[in-house]
Amino acid sequence: MTRRITASWSRKPSTSRGVQWLLLGAAIATEVASTLAPRALRDLVRGRHALVAVFGEILFNDPVPPLAMAGMVLIVGGVVLVGMSGPPTR
Repeated sequence: MTRRITASWSRKPSTSRGVQWLLLGAAIATEVASTLAPRALRDLVRGRHALVAVFGEILFNDPVPPLAMAGMVLIVGGVVLVGMSGPPTR
C-alpha cells in the first residue's frame, strides 16, 4: 500500500469564506482596542492606524490632519482593491 502525502499548504482551508472574514474583522477589532486601551488609561499612545486615528478623534478629540486622512483613504482603498483582485490566474 502506498500512502500519498500532501503538504498542508496545498489543501483548501477548512473554514468558509464568511468565517474567514469574520475572524479577520475580529482580529482588526481586537488590535484597535488593544492600541486604544493604554491611551484610555494613561494618555501615552498615539494612533498609527486608520481606525485608531478615527476612534482617537471621536473618543479623545485628537486632531487628524487632512493629509493623514488622505493617506488613510488611500491605504483602505488599496486594501479593498487588492482584496477584490482575487487569486492570480495561470
